[in-house]
Amino acid sequence: MKKIDINDFCDCIAANMPYEDIKDMFNIKTKEQFKRYLYDASAKKGEIIKYEFPKNSNSRDISYLKDGSIKINANFVNQSLKKIMASNDDVNFNISFECEAKRIVIEFC
Repeated sequence: MKKIDINDFCDCIAANMPYEDIKDMFNIKTKEQFKRYLYDASAKKGEIIKYEFPKNSNSRDISYLKDGSIKINANFVNQSLKKIMASNDDVNFNISFECEAKRIVIEFC
C-alpha cells in the first residue's frame, strides 16, 4: 500500500470533501483501501476518525412516492452530471420515462 500524507488525508475528511474526490486525490482504488487509510490515520492521530461512506448507487436512487410523483436522489443526479463533466448550476434537463423500453431518458437543454 502506497504511503500517503496522513495530515492531508485527515484535512480532506475534516473539510467534508466528497468520497470520489478523496479517492482521486490519493489514488485509492477500493473502499477497503480507503478504510485501511482511515484505520492508519486513526492510529497515527491517536483518535478514531469517523467517516460516513456514501450510499451505493442502486435502484433506491429513484423512488416512486405515494402521491404518484417520482423522487430522484441528488447523488444519482450529481454522479450522472459528473460523467458528462457538468454541474447542476450549468445544466437544464428534461427527464422522460419510456415504459415499454424500461428506461429513463435525460435530455440536456
